[in-house]
Amino acid sequence: MAHTIIKRIIVGKKDEPTLIAEKLIDTDADIVVLAIAKGAKFSDSISNFRLIKREAEVLKKTVSIESVDPVVLRLAEEAELPAEETAAGPV
Repeated sequence: MAHTIIKRIIVGKKDEPTLIAEKLIDTDADIVVLAIAKGAKFSDSISNFRLIKREAEVLKKTVSIESVDPVVLRLAEEAELPAEETAAGPV
């Protein structure tokens, strides 16, 4: 029986969206939680969230977002990614 692997990826303020996509591609995890810092460059565009959603679908991975940043949470929801507000920021 296969075990489900869960991984939390920290998205720092200066992390490029392509780096996050590469981390998603490189992980063996089935479920990935992106912990996105408040004011992160990743949240500059909804396209970044759509990129992650598309990659996750191709890779057959489940991705969700957590952040204290309301902008991040709104963009995640607009991109139809599950999002949860956290009590403390990841970075």
